[in-house]
Amino acid sequence: MRFYFQAQGMPRPAMWNNLAFVLVNALLNWTFVFGGPFQYAPFGWRGFGFVGAAMSISTSRCLQPLTYWLYMFAYRKVALPPHSRPPPRRLPSPSIAKHRQVV
Repeated sequence: MRFYFQAQGMPRPAMWNNLAFVLVNALLNWTFVFGGPFQYAPFGWRGFGFVGAAMSISTSRCLQPLTYWLYMFAYRKVALPPHSRPPPRRLPSPSIAKHRQVV
């Protein structure tokens, strides 16, 4: 869905989603590789080691399309049919309007 947003001229949702999942992946790496906050628990879980890195990247990559979908359909309602979509709020910039004038 990242390519959908970029094709529509909206690269920021993809950028923010990727930045958020860098943080999610870092947190999951800490948890799955080293044990995260569970290493200090009484049972002392130490994580999965290097296999945990693969588990964390797989988990974060599987959750990423879910956040795209929630943004697209639940939050912004970007992919609604044209008749039920609100009109765009963007106005053409004055420099574009100047170039549109017929001489």
